[in-house]
Order: sequence, then structure tokens, then C-alpha cells
Amino acid sequence: RFKLISNLKLKKPIITVNGINCDDESDLTNKTLQFTKELEKEDKFSKKLIEVRIESNQVPDLTFLDLPGLMRGSNSEFAAAKSQLDELTTHYLHVTNEDDTYRYIPILVREPVDVEHDEHFEVKYIDNLV
Repeated sequence: RFKLISNLKLKKPIITVNGINCDDESDLTNKTLQFTKELEKEDKFSKKLIEVRIESNQVPDLTFLDLPGLMRGSNSEFAAAKSQLDELTTHYLHVTNEDDTYRYIPILVREPVDVEHDEHFEVKYIDNLV
């Protein structure tokens, strides 16, 4: 999860990854990669979040969650990973706030690698998960 927090009183940004202070953008990258490698050891998609938080006088208030990409096809080799990813995506699409509104609004960003064959597969797929 990426949290940008506007704080006009700050002269220098406060950057953390999972609550651990970062010295600069390079340190942010290194710490994020460390957390990512730890999660990869589990060899499955996880609901555990890596939270990057940037508080600064030069950012708007904004929070977004970056989920792994959707998996196409029915190859049995990837069936378990596809199922885990579907479960993870479904979980975050149904998280609600205290007032019962949805916390996350899906925004689909796709690579334009196969535009001539695309039939809005990703949009239909997410619709089915909701």
C-alpha cells in the first residue's frame, strides 16, 4: 500500500516502509526489496502488505494498493497461483470502511502488448470477482 500524506509543516519528507524510517529514496527502494524478498520465500501470494508511507509538503493525500497482475489461461501448472491471486484480489475488492463504503476502487492498468486480440478480458474478469 502506498500512502502519500500532505503535511505543509514538514521541511523534509518522512519516508517509511512498514514503519521503518528510510534515509532517502535509495534506502526506500532497498528496504522495499528486502520486504518483498521475505514475502517471496513463502512462495505464494500473500495478504500481508508492504506499506510505503511518504509524508511531505509536496504530495497530495492519496492511498493506493498495488495488486499483482491478473493471470490468464487455464494451464494446470499455474492453477494454484491463479487461485491464490483471485482470492487476494477478491479480498481487497470487498474491504469496506466503517461507513460500509468500499475502501478500494479498482483501477486497471494493463500493458498494451496484445491489443488486437484483447476483448476487455481483464475488465470482465474483475467484474466476475466482484
